[in-house]
Amino acid sequence: MDIKFNSIQPVGTVKQYQNTQRAAKVASYAGVQQASDKVDFSDSGKLFAQAMKRAMNTPEVRESKVAALRDSIQDGSYSPSSKDIARKMLSSLGI
Repeated sequence: MDIKFNSIQPVGTVKQYQNTQRAAKVASYAGVQQASDKVDFSDSGKLFAQAMKRAMNTPEVRESKVAALRDSIQDGSYSPSSKDIARKMLSSLGI
């Protein structure tokens, strides 16, 4: 009969947990307070977070501009510059 033990790791994990619990009890009996984690953000990080929040709350489409363009197209008063159109076409091609 051949018996193999492959459960060494779980025993080690239990021992590690027990050691951590013992250390916590000793620290609490000794009056030692556990250190807590603290995160501080830089000013540029705070500024970036504010800018992202503002950008996420800004509508993607400017409704007033779209409505004004739609009205000018419908009444025939919209006349874009041919140079602007050519410039946009060339820039879309990477030229």
